Amino acid sequence: MGKMLEAVDLTAGYGPVTIIENINIEVHEKEIVAVIGPNGAGKTTLMLALAGLATVKSGKTLLNGEDVTRLPPYDRVVKGLVLSLERRRLFPDMTVYENVMAGAYRRKDREEIMKDYEMVSELFPIVEKRRKQLAGTLSGGEQQMVALARALMARPRILLLDEPSVGLAPIARIAVFEKVREIRERQGIAILVVEQDAALALQTADRAYVMEGGRIALEGSGTGLLNSPKIRESYIGL
Repeated sequence: MGKMLEAVDLTAGYGPVTIIENINIEVHEKEIVAVIGPNGAGKTTLMLALAGLATVKSGKTLLNGEDVTRLPPYDRVVKGLVLSLERRRLFPDMTVYENVMAGAYRRKDREEIMKDYEMVSELFPIVEKRRKQLAGTLSGGEQQMVALARALMARPRILLLDEPSVGLAPIARIAVFEKVREIRERQGIAILVVEQDAALALQTADRAYVMEGGRIALEGSGTGLLNSPKIRESYIGL
């Protein structure tokens, strides 16, 4: 399978402060790849750098072989690189429908937009069921489903998910990752997910990377890392 996304020797941070150094990762077509690691390891900074929201000091971001390192975030979205932010970041005083449709703000193909709205409504029944409800009144799990629907409205070729289960109850976390798998199966979208729940992430991922101290410490298959005694002791508590 071809490479959809690559970080090549990527070093990034905020202003003069460097957070991640010499990161090399890749995501292939229709692949789910997880990034796990302790708090402060640089996982969110990696996602922001890939999306164009952190300062890249050196290295490159390649999208389907094209160097997009210097492109602004909105141009990356048009090319199919879409980030769903940590803690959902919905517009609380807008309706569910308005939040979902905000994902299509760069698109002009009205007929196709409505077809995609029907698709996300089928994938996430909460979208149509709570269409007129203010997003801020939803539960955390419901908000995450709306956030995923919003991201899909941008028609991603690769979807970046930053901590999709953060702050959710265990049953809601499981539901979110079931939807992640369903998105890959139904839409054929490659997915890169940063996640604190290491066990859930590794059970879902085809491959995974472990970040520590702003660098990649380990990589392997999701199953392989899940069964690693070091990973189970350090990140799963077994």
